[in-house]
Order: sequence, then C-alpha cells, then structure tokens
Amino acid sequence: MVVIVYYENRQEIYGRHRWVEYADYKSNDPTTIPPEYHSWIHHVSDKLPSEMLPFSPTYKRPHIANPTGTDGAYTPPNFLFNIEKSKEELQKEEKNGNKQ
Repeated sequence: MVVIVYYENRQEIYGRHRWVEYADYKSNDPTTIPPEYHSWIHHVSDKLPSEMLPFSPTYKRPHIANPTGTDGAYTPPNFLFNIEKSKEELQKEEKNGNKQ
C-alpha cells in the first residue's frame, strides 16, 4: 500500500499551494492518487474529499499501476527491442538450422 500525504499552504503562490508527498520517494507514481484528491489538487474542487459525498461508479475497475519502464510495459509487435519476438525468431532460426 502506498502512503500519500496531501498538503495545502495558502500562503504560497496560487497553483503551487497544494502538493503531494509520497512515503517512498523512489516510487512516486502519480496514478496512485485517487480521483477525489486529483480533482482537489488540480483545483477542480475546493472541497476536500473527506467533505464530499463518496462516489464510486459501477463501471469502476481496480487500479493497475503504470508499467512504463518495466518488463510489463507495452511494446508493439515490430518494435526493435521486443524481446519476446526476438526469442521466438532465434528459436525458429535454430530449428531451421538444425534441419538443414
């Protein structure tokens, strides 16, 4: 579980007076901010999420972490560094080389 702390300092310049601090500064993934706090931090709403009525649509899916920069990231089939495709091609070449 990611621990996130939200801050507001009204003495700062508008637009820089709300911010987020993550417990683990190495894994600061902005996609972990709940939608309610996202609307507060981007000034869509001035009410804190604790003051708003809870809303959870029926079509809401569980959160999936952003896989960018990991092995789970999407790569197109013809991408230069697509490792799985390269492995398959090497295996095919080895099989074809053994048959000849």
